[in-house]
Amino acid sequence: MEGSEAGPSNVKVLTRRELFDILQYQNLPNMSKKLDFLENYLFGYDDYNEAEIKEIKHNFSYYKSELKRRWNAAHSIKEKFIKKK
Repeated sequence: MEGSEAGPSNVKVLTRRELFDILQYQNLPNMSKKLDFLENYLFGYDDYNEAEIKEIKHNFSYYKSELKRRWNAAHSIKEKFIKKK
């Protein structure tokens, strides 16, 4: 994936913006379906061990909550969402 870097543990690092862009390219009916797709995408991205899966689930859970909160605050308008930090 372009722009992704390997982190200190040699695990790929995806920025929030990269994750959001992946979501936007999915032709799915709502944000929940897009987030489900993204979660499956992340787990299929590499062969993870139990500890890595646990960490990904934890981090992604936080990301999903924040994204939903910000998406709703922006009234589902991409430009507002991106502008508002």
